[in-house]
Amino acid sequence: MIQDYIIGIGNVIFGIALIPSLLSDKKPSKWTSISTSSVLFVFCGTFISLDMGWSAIMSYINASFWAILFGQQLNNEYNERQRVKNLITY
Repeated sequence: MIQDYIIGIGNVIFGIALIPSLLSDKKPSKWTSISTSSVLFVFCGTFISLDMGWSAIMSYINASFWAILFGQQLNNEYNERQRVKNLITY
């Protein structure tokens, strides 16, 4: 099905576009990351139910990238809180 490949290729492009954010110190909002990841995981399940395997795989990878961004943002917030806490205690 041609739609599978078109959607899959679009997801590859979105995934490549996310790589700089994954490697950068600047991250999108954690709420943007978790909501986008959640929707993409739902899309993945939908693509599986439509027998669109390529789109499902690419959506899963993109959802995982967004979940990683969410985790990185949480980690950054935790590190910042620890830094401030250490400054206060000295």
